Amino acid sequence: MFQIKKKYSHDLKSINEIIHKTLYKKIKHSQKNYIDHILTDTGKQLRPLISLVTYRNYSKSEHPPKKLYILSSAIELVHLASLIHDDVIDNANTRRNNETLNTKWNNSNAVALGTFVYSNALNLIHQANDNTALGYFTKVVQNMCHGELYQLEDRKKDKISLLRYYKILYYKTGALFSAATWLGSYIADQSTNEQNLLKKIGKRIGFLYQLCDDILDISDTDKKLKKETFQDLINGQLTYPFILYFKEKNTYNKKELSNLKHKEIQAEFNKHQIIEKCQKHLQIHLNETHSLIEKLSSKKLIKNLKKSLDYISKRA
Repeated sequence: MFQIKKKYSHDLKSINEIIHKTLYKKIKHSQKNYIDHILTDTGKQLRPLISLVTYRNYSKSEHPPKKLYILSSAIELVHLASLIHDDVIDNANTRRNNETLNTKWNNSNAVALGTFVYSNALNLIHQANDNTALGYFTKVVQNMCHGELYQLEDRKKDKISLLRYYKILYYKTGALFSAATWLGSYIADQSTNEQNLLKKIGKRIGFLYQLCDDILDISDTDKKLKKETFQDLINGQLTYPFILYFKEKNTYNKKELSNLKHKEIQAEFNKHQIIEKCQKHLQIHLNETHSLIEKLSSKKLIKNLKKSLDYISKRA
């Protein structure tokens, strides 16, 4: 993944310049420290990177249209805003090895800044002057909100179905990855069939990304997540490892499990080989996504998306 990021470093630089210019231009001088804080670590920037890879592997043009950079920046800002709001909802203390906004300041400030970042994403989409992109991005953000609401509803439950869990993953994470893969093909003027295929692929990539995160939430000994572990259980969220564990035990008592120490939970999971079973489950979905990628018309894109997918899956 590092090699792909290095190859497209010039494009990513252009995107980050747009993000910086947009956020700093619109913020009041007295509030600049909030922007400084959220841009301290830009993270992996997988979503704009995937839109760049998709466009570059279709188009022979040396200089992409500015619209690609503007809309890729909007995607990253939507992601950034969602992280800020997620940290408030989850009462998270750290993100990317830094204090979260809600910890450093408070929830009210974090909610306000997250909304400010969302508004700047909308402004960028407006600048692109593209009704197709506006319509699709609106639907994406709506799906992300639906996914979050579903997840919040399920925190009160001791049991959720695997289908419900999948739906949350596709909405919360898959939707924005879908926008990223679609955007590159749309700007490169690919066929409707190709664009729709890339929407499906992006959705699957996002699904796998979140599934890996959910596995790492209980097994992250190498600090790959750059945040606290066991946050899902603390917040009452039933992710795949817990759904599988309860199914193995044939009991559904979330409260009893949450009263155990983290080491005791890991011992229980080791006893039932939960992580190994999760990884087998992950591999099945990975193989299905590889098969979907194989249907694309660009051999270069097939190769690069598989590399991206392998990077994502090896995190778990």
